[in-house]
Amino acid sequence: MGYLVQKGKVGKKGLLYWNIASLVVFAGTLASFVYSFYIAQEITLSLSQLPYFFLPGILVAIALFLHIFSIRQCLLKVWARIEL
Repeated sequence: MGYLVQKGKVGKKGLLYWNIASLVVFAGTLASFVYSFYIAQEITLSLSQLPYFFLPGILVAIALFLHIFSIRQCLLKVWARIEL
C-alpha cells in the first residue's frame, strides 16, 4: 500500500479505507481466537512456546498501533513528504 501511495495511485481516502478494513479484519481474527480459546476450548498449539508468543504479544500490538496511528494521520491531515 505504501508503494501505491508513493506513486500517487491511492489518495487519502483510499489509505483511510485500507486501514479501517485492516482493523475490521483484525477484529474478526481476534473474535475468532477468543471464541476458539475461551468458548470452544479447542486450541491445538501452546501459545507459551517461543515462536508463538511473539505473534499476539509483539507483532499484533505493533500492527494495531501502526494502523491506528495511520488513521490518526489521515484524519488530522498530517503528511510528511507525501504530496497527494
